Amino acid sequence: MKATRASWTLLLGLGLALAVPATACAAEAPIKIGFINVYRIESESSQAKQAVDDLKKEFAPRERQLQEAERQLKELREQIDREAKTMREIDRVAKEKEFVTRAQRFEQMKVAYAEEFQARRREILGRVIGEANAVIRQIAEAGNFDLILQEVVYFSPQIDLTDAVLKAMAKQAGGGTK
Repeated sequence: MKATRASWTLLLGLGLALAVPATACAAEAPIKIGFINVYRIESESSQAKQAVDDLKKEFAPRERQLQEAERQLKELREQIDREAKTMREIDRVAKEKEFVTRAQRFEQMKVAYAEEFQARRREILGRVIGEANAVIRQIAEAGNFDLILQEVVYFSPQIDLTDAVLKAMAKQAGGGTK
């Protein structure tokens, strides 16, 4: 029992001996940490806003196509409901089949549109984040930061560098358009 107690005492002493120089080094050179809110970069940066506007313009014709298909589908449904009592059974069944086929095609178009829009959105916002990362590296090097985090559970507003990144990106965007 005494040998075990002596071993634990020796290990504890060794651990403390190793920890003291480590804390002394840490006290001499504090670690400088920053935080970037990626969601704000994606929603507030002029590059992201421009990219999303361009994307909406790119997908506008398809969106109008979807709206027109939806309008036609609604009209067909109203026509079937309005004329169902006076139609022959065979004509009503044919119209119902046509409606179901068009509705399925419309749903497929809608899903494909949404998937393609989101894929393109991720792609262009990925480019914006790439630009932001270059700005972040510049800020980190200029400010002598040891660590910059992008996704955390909690952060203090004191270490939030998002505004600085947004300002630098705005300056960069302004310089690129002149």
